[in-house]
Amino acid sequence: MSDDALQAAFLKMMGKAAPVKWETVDMAKRLRELQLDTHFPVELWPSNAATRKLATKFKTASRGDPSFNPCVWCDLKEFLPPCFPEHQVVHLEERADGTADNKDSGKTAQQSRRLEVAAWMAAWDRFALAATVIGFMSFDVAMMHKANVIEVLALVSVRVTCCSACAGVQIAANANAEGRRPLLGVLYDEVARKCWDDKSGKLGGTFNIRVEAGCVKEELLR
Repeated sequence: MSDDALQAAFLKMMGKAAPVKWETVDMAKRLRELQLDTHFPVELWPSNAATRKLATKFKTASRGDPSFNPCVWCDLKEFLPPCFPEHQVVHLEERADGTADNKDSGKTAQQSRRLEVAAWMAAWDRFALAATVIGFMSFDVAMMHKANVIEVLALVSVRVTCCSACAGVQIAANANAEGRRPLLGVLYDEVARKCWDDKSGKLGGTFNIRVEAGCVKEELLR
């Protein structure tokens, strides 16, 4: 038995989770390969920790199948720039060997609340760059979804209903009566990405993120 296996067995016996090995992502190199380096200065890059964490989740969900691009759920707060400290997520402290403790840090009430539209857009743009670099989705698909969210924001009255993938949870709001119009686009994004996560897990290689993000999905709007 290898040392890693022995360590994992010992940690399991002690009731502790094994440390997570994060994927390494060379953002500068990948941007050059994708010919995006001249369009995105370093100030617009997502944090290294958020990108590596997303890459790790993506690789784990792909189950070693290079033809399968899974859609994994993540908290967009992890991709916020420093100008939104009220929403900042404290990333797990990474060790020198590239591993991190496999447990979530506590969240304050402000960290757990939903993003405002400006914060969502800032986080989405950085998430889109990370997703493009690791092969999660292409940048144009990410921008199509952003356009969908903006379209939902423009609706006067909307009823956002999570599809069966989200266990029938229903979010309903009247934009005019409740004054929550800006929040509806953020709700749509959350519902849509959770459905993508569920569908990609069920459909495997036949899941097409471009089709899912190509337009506002009426089944998510009731």
